[in-house]
Amino acid sequence: MIWGQLGWIVFLAGLPLAPLCGFGLLDPWNAQTAWAVSCVIVLLGVALAHPMKPLPINRPLGWLLVYLGLCWWVRWQTVMVLKQSTSILLLLSLLHVLAGLCFYWVAVMQWDDTLLHRILKAVACVGAVSVAYGYLQWAGLDELFRNYERSDIRRHVVGTVANDSHFGSYLALMIPVFLLQERFRWKLIAAAAFVLLWPCQSAVALVAAVLGAGFVLVARDRRWLWAAIPFALIGAIWLWMEPHALNPHGRFQTWGQFLDLANRHLIRGMGQGWVAAFSTTITDMDHPLARWKHLHNEYLQILIELGVIGLVLVGWGILDAMRRWWRLTKTPLVITLGAIGVVFFALSSLNFVMHLWQLSSFGL
Repeated sequence: MIWGQLGWIVFLAGLPLAPLCGFGLLDPWNAQTAWAVSCVIVLLGVALAHPMKPLPINRPLGWLLVYLGLCWWVRWQTVMVLKQSTSILLLLSLLHVLAGLCFYWVAVMQWDDTLLHRILKAVACVGAVSVAYGYLQWAGLDELFRNYERSDIRRHVVGTVANDSHFGSYLALMIPVFLLQERFRWKLIAAAAFVLLWPCQSAVALVAAVLGAGFVLVARDRRWLWAAIPFALIGAIWLWMEPHALNPHGRFQTWGQFLDLANRHLIRGMGQGWVAAFSTTITDMDHPLARWKHLHNEYLQILIELGVIGLVLVGWGILDAMRRWWRLTKTPLVITLGAIGVVFFALSSLNFVMHLWQLSSFGL
């Protein structure tokens, strides 16, 4: 089983480095997808050859899979059979759903506390390298990734994900992982990652990082709760005084316009990949919904694409995961996983972390 354990470490720790393996043929985001799907295929094969334990009961995931499968099959019949055309976005949605399902299946068969500690230690080591690279970018010394977006800004901090907002989200997710490690230098690295959020200019990543770090501190020692309350009040006052901090590029207004378009199909949704497909139909680049391939709100996108039914099933799954976590003994590892969940759910409200493997792997 050593090959399966090694495969998980290479897979998850290697995700931030996947763009370097694109050899200039793939952009950083497609390179992550290629890396992730390839690793999941290999891990699935190893798991089938050497199964370890049966799958636990997961009713929310089971019913969500039934709903997604039926929705996808109906769209397949409509697009591929009746219209005699091919939808790349429809096939991509199927690919990612199957890859995520296989990820879950193999993980619950193979993971235990020891392996998870090893995975998070390897992820932390690569994360430390990413933090150092971010500071090089802040100093204007990057020549690999700063030209993907905003090439006119020399000191653009984008990490290896080539986007400042996504890199900020990655740092926010990494801070609980850094805090899990025992030696003091990891606390310094967590502090360095927190400082690096400033040039990323992502308010939601900053808020999520504070929530994650605060969750770790309070869970380990309840006395930190008295310090957390003033910080929460200060944060609430700041958001009240700066309402546009969490609304860059007019996201709130865009959400309303998308809801108006989909309000007649909110029960079963517009279909998987509808938001990205709709953006391709807009030829006028001055249109307010042009270039909006993601809504920057995963819950709203689930509502629009999968409807109320899909959102209820996802919410059921989240509540079930929270219930399972609450019943566990609160070891440092369990607290860290809870903090990662808090950060991930916070980021999902103003970013599309489920659409990028480097970020969605934390949620999985």
